[in-house]
Amino acid sequence: MRRRLAAQIATHPLHREIIATVVTNEIANRARITFVHDMRARTGRSAPEVAQAYIIVREVFELRNLWTEIEALDNKAPAQVQIEMLLEIADLVERAAGWLL
Repeated sequence: MRRRLAAQIATHPLHREIIATVVTNEIANRARITFVHDMRARTGRSAPEVAQAYIIVREVFELRNLWTEIEALDNKAPAQVQIEMLLEIADLVERAAGWLL
């Protein structure tokens, strides 16, 4: 869909707001709900800078692939093990983003 409608997506009047919503939801779901607040308090950086650091960390560490692999373990590995792996990744995100900021 993104390839087929790339021109329309780029010129959509709510383009920026949609991206901001998607990134905000991902940060809350993947890096803990207080991530932006905590990073701002710790580093003094703005919310957009914190979001940029999150995206950089996500891409550098190829976290989308890792999350997919962990989620593929549903009903194959204990839920507690999956939760611990996801929390370890959230810790990595926090440390790496803090370093970047």
